[in-house]
Amino acid sequence: MATACSFFIGVGLLRMTQSDPALDVVNAELANVVTRLIETGGLESAEPLLVQQGATTRALALYDSEGRFRLGAREVSLLPRSAVRVRSPSGEIYQLAIANSKMSGATPFLIGGAVSIVFSALLAWYFSGPLAHLKRGFRFIARGQLSTRVVPHVGARRDEIADLAREFDGMAAQLEKLWLAQQRLLHDVSHELRSPLTRLQVAVGLLRQSPNERPEMLARVEREAGRLERLLGEVLTLARLKAGDTTGRVEKLDLMDLIAAIVDDAHFEAQAKRCRVRLEGAQAFVTQADGELLYRAYENVIRNAVKYSPPEADVVVRARATARDLVVEVIDEGPGVCEAERGEIFDAFRRLDQDQSVEGFGLGLAIAREAVERHGGRIWAEAGPNGLGLRIFIVVSLRGDTDDRVTTRRLG
Repeated sequence: MATACSFFIGVGLLRMTQSDPALDVVNAELANVVTRLIETGGLESAEPLLVQQGATTRALALYDSEGRFRLGAREVSLLPRSAVRVRSPSGEIYQLAIANSKMSGATPFLIGGAVSIVFSALLAWYFSGPLAHLKRGFRFIARGQLSTRVVPHVGARRDEIADLAREFDGMAAQLEKLWLAQQRLLHDVSHELRSPLTRLQVAVGLLRQSPNERPEMLARVEREAGRLERLLGEVLTLARLKAGDTTGRVEKLDLMDLIAAIVDDAHFEAQAKRCRVRLEGAQAFVTQADGELLYRAYENVIRNAVKYSPPEADVVVRARATARDLVVEVIDEGPGVCEAERGEIFDAFRRLDQDQSVEGFGLGLAIAREAVERHGGRIWAEAGPNGLGLRIFIVVSLRGDTDDRVTTRRLG
């Protein structure tokens, strides 16, 4: 770009500075007149004309034989090869310099080259500044300073470098978010592990002090060990999902068969608190999916609804199939969640209830979200009917052919 710019500038200047033939002819005639006057009448006869043109046209300058300026336009330089030698009647030798209206042919290219250098320097500065900020940003990210951002240093640019800076900031923000999530997960895991480990230590201490309470203390140890095993299992499942490392097999299956089986099991278990779990609007939905992952997702949401429902409540699982999606609603009659906190219930170890008698680690909905999103689906929470309870939506898109979507079933 700089080379092309300097070329066109040079060509333009060359055209602008081409010689004017008419002016050259006038200057040549004026020089002939001055020459005849000096040759016939000496310097005194040509002096008025040289002084006058020196103040007006500035086309001639008279120098002596040694190159010293005598009369005329002082800005007209003496070029010995082009000067006219004039001899006065008294024998004195003079040199008459004539102004040339044509600029040197190399001058436009010199000007163009200078402009090119300046333009290239400005262009290099324009690009090198933001690139230096990007380089510094990458260096800070490598050092672990994930809060580094470069867009504020780039300014209001609207070019590819500005796009690159925005992409860099997006990458840095995502890395910072993942790092903070990892730190929060480690903190929450350590916190959740502390409680059963503390109870284990207390049980072992009591067992040593009171050997006669051995059966009761061993039962306590067994319960806490089971709790630790379940916690570690869910943490490992969530970690594998976040890392994209799953051992399940993708196969063609009917998701409604999957959901119906989960509803049957949940209904049986809910009878302990006189609750009912029922499936509505069931329709076959055959797709390519990891059955184990989606089973965990639907099971966690439905069991979570039963867990937080009061005695003798109804949990409704409503399924609706469209041309491309299966939309499942899980509606409970529990305490519900305020709108500002509904998005947080899908975070790991996030429990918004204050009832510590409700068992759980706060990982079930987090696992459900990861499993659903791995299948290109969505999961979110809304208020239940009439603002009571909670309604969780799970949307999974169809994958593979639809030839098998022909059966329909209903469960009471």
